[in-house]
Amino acid sequence: MAGCIEGFAFSDGTAKFRAVNTLVVEEQPTSPLTTACRLSGPLVFRDALVSWQAMLFSLTPAGVYAVTYDATARRVTIATTNGIHFRPVWAGLDAELARWLGFDPNATYGFLTSHTGTAVPRGRCDLIGVDSDPPEDAARVDMTQVRLGRAFASAFGNHSVARLTLLSRRDKQPDDWCWLLQGRVRVYLTTDTAAQSATNLDGYLEGAVINQPAWDRLDDDESFDAMTIELAIPRTT
Repeated sequence: MAGCIEGFAFSDGTAKFRAVNTLVVEEQPTSPLTTACRLSGPLVFRDALVSWQAMLFSLTPAGVYAVTYDATARRVTIATTNGIHFRPVWAGLDAELARWLGFDPNATYGFLTSHTGTAVPRGRCDLIGVDSDPPEDAARVDMTQVRLGRAFASAFGNHSVARLTLLSRRDKQPDDWCWLLQGRVRVYLTTDTAAQSATNLDGYLEGAVINQPAWDRLDDDESFDAMTIELAIPRTT
């Protein structure tokens, strides 16, 4: 894997922000009973799959589940490993989760032991390469002066900014970048799954997208995209 960008499934553990945090399945032996697996907090794409797998195992009546992503096929698969037939349920607000995982929320799903998405997930894009500038200090304090010489900080920031250029094939991209070009994202520069640090320069960068200044089409048939994003990365000091 040359690198990838992944979005976050946001959750506060309740149904208040349900758009992409609640995976619902219906097992054939206990139909029409459904099981809703809601993340307890925000998780990046790959960690969300692991969490849903664990919750499906612990919360469903009978199934032992595997929730996996194939980086070659660029597809998510939800399956049982003990022969239990089930189907995913993408009703209402959960339709957006279907697209986030690469499933069609309007399709008809029968009771099977495995379901694989039909599209590249909107929650992840595998990249040909990533060009990363060193993060730059962007800490600042805006002071507002009031009478008698007093002042207060009307705005402040304690973060670094990293500028990244992401190269990808157009036929290997999600059909919508809405979850990857705004909000909180994680960019893996290489196969290294640890965070970037002074002693781990090829680790991932995680932060909020604050700008997307360039998007260029490359090659004679414009089959490649090079998009530039800027991430605000929180500092600990």
